[in-house]
Amino acid sequence: ETTRENGTDYIGFVAGKGEKLDPWIGEYATFDLIDGLSIYADASHRQGSSALYPVELAPGMVTFEKTKVTSQRVHTFVVSGLRYSFERGDEIRLEYLHNDSGYTKEQNTRANDAVALSGMLDPIVIPAYFSPGLDFVGRDYAYVSVRVPDLGATHDWSVYARYLLSLTDRSGTAFAMADWIASDNLMLFALAMVSHGDDDLDLTRLARSAVFVGSRASW
Repeated sequence: ETTRENGTDYIGFVAGKGEKLDPWIGEYATFDLIDGLSIYADASHRQGSSALYPVELAPGMVTFEKTKVTSQRVHTFVVSGLRYSFERGDEIRLEYLHNDSGYTKEQNTRANDAVALSGMLDPIVIPAYFSPGLDFVGRDYAYVSVRVPDLGATHDWSVYARYLLSLTDRSGTAFAMADWIASDNLMLFALAMVSHGDDDLDLTRLARSAVFVGSRASW
């Protein structure tokens, strides 16, 4: 990693290999454009993909297989974006995500067909559908987030709003979250999400809406 004299602009390169992960290389960079506004990118590259993809074995019979494990093609995952940070600590981010290993719109349709046609007959279909081995199932996304910390008289509230849009099929998910620092070692939080788009699209295939309430404790 190398950093400029201003201490905020930097670029770095990484590489790794896990016990169950293929070798990969990556790079990351952040540069300030004007006061408070910066541009950044983070990318990784690996040969092939160990994810499960829907495969039509015969008319009316669809399953999931690791079809790209031996592929010689380099698959890239990249996040690039703009971040504006206000003096008070508020922050706005606009990001673009690209995932070479993700499903196309046609593959997502085929995955849904696998559940409908073979889900009760093929024992690998349902687990593969819900967990295909991809952090993001689709190929391309737009993302926007707003963070407003230190609210309230004692500055112990923070609120967040996030929106993720699949550029593959225009499905989307909106998130709203609030957290409260109740004490030195206890935080309470609530999260709500709602998705839009036809059923069984990229961001509606698992859930249309949900609400979570929880806590984090430290000692």
